[in-house]
Amino acid sequence: MKPADAKKPVLSAKWWTTKKPDALKAPELEKALVKYEKAKKNLAADKKYDSGTLGRVKDLSNAATTIQKAAAKMMSSIDKKSNPALQQCLEQYVKLSASVAKDAKQCEQQAAAAAKLDSLQDAVKDKSFQAFCKKQRQAEEVEFVAAMLSKRMNGDQKDYEKFVADKAKAQVNISSKLKKTFDAIDDETAPAAKKWTKAPWKEAAKDVGADLKDSLTRFKAQAVGGQVAKLVKSLP
Repeated sequence: MKPADAKKPVLSAKWWTTKKPDALKAPELEKALVKYEKAKKNLAADKKYDSGTLGRVKDLSNAATTIQKAAAKMMSSIDKKSNPALQQCLEQYVKLSASVAKDAKQCEQQAAAAAKLDSLQDAVKDKSFQAFCKKQRQAEEVEFVAAMLSKRMNGDQKDYEKFVADKAKAQVNISSKLKKTFDAIDDETAPAAKKWTKAPWKEAAKDVGADLKDSLTRFKAQAVGGQVAKLVKSLP
């Protein structure tokens, strides 16, 4: 093996078999490199960014760890003095694979955190989802659903004026039928504390929540996809 090659080894079975000493037998390392290349290719081709994507990230992490172990094992069995270039190559393999495993693990954890947001109850409290919805011009929807959940679907006059009324600053999108019901209740002369208890807050939250569920699906795909794309771009 040439010293120049040993300084910048490639995590590739073809590169390794071409550059290594001809007499050297390294089936474990070769298999590990093949496994890594396959995992890398599968992850790069994945554009669905679903639960299966996290499995492919884990496959990459496991493959990198296998390379690390195989290279370290070989280092302990060769004559370092007579094979300085090979020694350096294996050291680089250990460092590269350890770095990949670390980055993949971090990607897996961050992507998993986003993927676990299965309920709106958790999502509306998540700052990343809130920021995403703000960009989608859905900040008022998040605020409304969060308010209704915290009040157990029991809104009041202030909630009507803030989220439902014609001149509401954070008006949410609900069906015309529900809107008319709310407006009719507002026109009633009964005490506010009493009349708003019969308002269809739960139905309104369901209407708004349907839109947010679609946004949550897009958010999760974008969050997972962003982490994976960043990882794939950094892979050696």
